[in-house]
Amino acid sequence: MRAAPGYLRPGGTLIVQTVHPLMACGDAPYLDGWRPGSWAGFSDAFRDAPPWYFRTLGSWVALFAGSGLRLTELHEPLHPDTGKPVSLLLVGELPL
Repeated sequence: MRAAPGYLRPGGTLIVQTVHPLMACGDAPYLDGWRPGSWAGFSDAFRDAPPWYFRTLGSWVALFAGSGLRLTELHEPLHPDTGKPVSLLLVGELPL
């Protein structure tokens, strides 16, 4: 993320889509940090899932700001049946 402004023109846009933190958190604490990976639901051909870094919503916002990008949009699409957020879309812009 810190390198992103170097790849954008002034006014350029970076879009990040990820699993919504509330859904990705599971039963773990709602804190930034490394989480063990899992290939649950995949075939036995998938092994040794890599760890992944969990971020809270606030951490995502701070990451954009700390990278010199102005967060211009934040979308939280909801599951049509549960009404819970399933995805998080963040749109950042490199200031002019």
